[in-house]
Amino acid sequence: MGIACACLLAVLVTGQVTAQVPLACNGDFYLALGAGSSATRIYVLEVDEAGNAVFNPLSDHNTGQSLNGMGYRVTDNLLYAVKSPPLELFYIDATGIAKSLGLPAGSGVELAQYDFYTGAVTPDGKYLIVFGTKYDVNKIVVRIDLTKDTHPITVDNLTGPEVNCADIAFDPNTGTVYGFDAIKNRLVRINLAYNEVSAPFPAYPGAAVIGSLFFDAYGNLWGYGQKTGENSQRTLYRFDTETGAVTEVTTGPEAARSDGCSCPFTIKLREWTTTPNAAPCTRIPVFIEIVNASEVVSSGLRLTHDFPETTRIVSIDTPLDGMLTQGGPGFNHFTLEDLDIPPGAWQIRLEIELLPDAVGAYSLQSELDLLPKSLGGRTVSDNPFTIQSDDPAIINVLPLQVEFSQSSSALCPGEEIVLDPGIPGVTYQWSTGSAAPFITVSEAGEYTVTVTSGCDEAVGAIDVESIELAVELGPDLTLKLGDSLVLNPVILPSGETPGYHWSSSKGKGSTSCTGCKIIRDRPFEDVTYFLDVVNDLGCHALDSIHIRVDKTRLVYMPNAFSPNDDGINDRFFIGSQSPEEVVRFLVFDRWGALVYQRAGGVTGDPSIGWNGQINGRPAAEGVYVYLAELRFLDGAVERFSGSVVLVR
Repeated sequence: MGIACACLLAVLVTGQVTAQVPLACNGDFYLALGAGSSATRIYVLEVDEAGNAVFNPLSDHNTGQSLNGMGYRVTDNLLYAVKSPPLELFYIDATGIAKSLGLPAGSGVELAQYDFYTGAVTPDGKYLIVFGTKYDVNKIVVRIDLTKDTHPITVDNLTGPEVNCADIAFDPNTGTVYGFDAIKNRLVRINLAYNEVSAPFPAYPGAAVIGSLFFDAYGNLWGYGQKTGENSQRTLYRFDTETGAVTEVTTGPEAARSDGCSCPFTIKLREWTTTPNAAPCTRIPVFIEIVNASEVVSSGLRLTHDFPETTRIVSIDTPLDGMLTQGGPGFNHFTLEDLDIPPGAWQIRLEIELLPDAVGAYSLQSELDLLPKSLGGRTVSDNPFTIQSDDPAIINVLPLQVEFSQSSSALCPGEEIVLDPGIPGVTYQWSTGSAAPFITVSEAGEYTVTVTSGCDEAVGAIDVESIELAVELGPDLTLKLGDSLVLNPVILPSGETPGYHWSSSKGKGSTSCTGCKIIRDRPFEDVTYFLDVVNDLGCHALDSIHIRVDKTRLVYMPNAFSPNDDGINDRFFIGSQSPEEVVRFLVFDRWGALVYQRAGGVTGDPSIGWNGQINGRPAAEGVYVYLAELRFLDGAVERFSGSVVLVR
């Protein structure tokens, strides 16, 4: 997986501790859970085989106090937390009971106006950092010096964007401080050198409050908190500290409030294989990664691994100094002793041979022991591809057989398919003559392959069928502006009922049904329509048709009219191929005097034309000048002018 354990605090009764019982810095996540002002209790958070977050009590005791701002101090392996008001400092050891260290020097009544629920211990163990919060905004940074008996404090204002982080955590690799802002639902960074917040990450509205934040030894940031719309904290999250992306991992018990911390400054193991499915008599790679986040060289360690009886180690490649004292190549186990592990990540690569009778499912897990007691003494490897805690890698050894990995043997028009049995560690011989693990084919027919392991042989065949599919939209067309269009594609072979996906290059018109076979449109501009059809086998066929829109403005203006009420040519009006909006229509006499005007209406309507009268009296015969402005379907406005003769 990845996540190790986490510890929680839950509230209970007080107790006295006479001697400190240190915790172990082994990567556990510690959570402090409680409700209201009740005493918190410490839990360790783990993920079980079903992928659920579970809380395991650290001890039979609660802390006896209602605590917040918890952090893990690596220098003494104790938890530190505060209670307020007044601001009181506590430590918690492996008994789970809190012991008061009194009021930090300098913590006066001025701090009583703040809530202190946000905190973490610095990686060097010198300070417990807590944020003072007022009106749901983190306002001040309080540093409590853990190295002095009086635990003096310094107080600074928190600058930058206003945030409300319920918890903070230090990245073990960079020392950067992270929090989750409940105001804008996003991951933020805090630069404690300048007490400044930066918010370079996007919002994640799905999370409301992250009460607990903790890093693991691999530098992964985790959180336990409340989803938006819910009333309790019960969701485990993972955060990407590069992008700010948030992933919901799993759910766990409900908590009214939580506070979290961890000790990532430890040594952890991860183990995996890139070949989880294999056949007998083949070889697979196995990788063991040792991560030392303790910042010091750890010496004299021992790494052991017992592989299944039906396997043999072929090789071990390690960058670490150590001595192979047991097993190794030719055996199914090994022991490396006197290992010196510097800070950083170190990868050991093994090659494992699967024997002829190795059919079955097997667990792979290594153990590193002789660790310092402060680091837990021993640790086992974790599978990085699951979320379960400290779980082994799994390999499935299956009898040698050929099963092609592609989803279909259908060969679509103009395409190729890859034939890949996907069996690692074997040799291949194809009917095409190729000895490659996979082949790419573009022709129909039967293809066979023979795969050979060190002790077995299997033959597989696949029949590749050529699929016919074509679509035809017809030749390109020219339409007059305002004309409608119907596109009815022809599908071959007939009887096919594919899915239809229409699109267009541009155009102000819109298709009537983008998922239908037949579409209707009325384009106002030149446009190309594209059709992608896909059948049940996933084959596609494409076609397009270009439509040119002829925008010739066909406007008709008579050169004479006779307003004598004989029913023939009695009005002077504008004609056109299709009705167009009349913006304005003006008529002037020979001296430029306006004799008629009209705005509105459409062309082709005699009722908006000039009836040959001026102020209710018949106008004199002669030549008159007109000006017309028309708005066409595509939105263009054009002007037309000329002369007309009035005849009585």
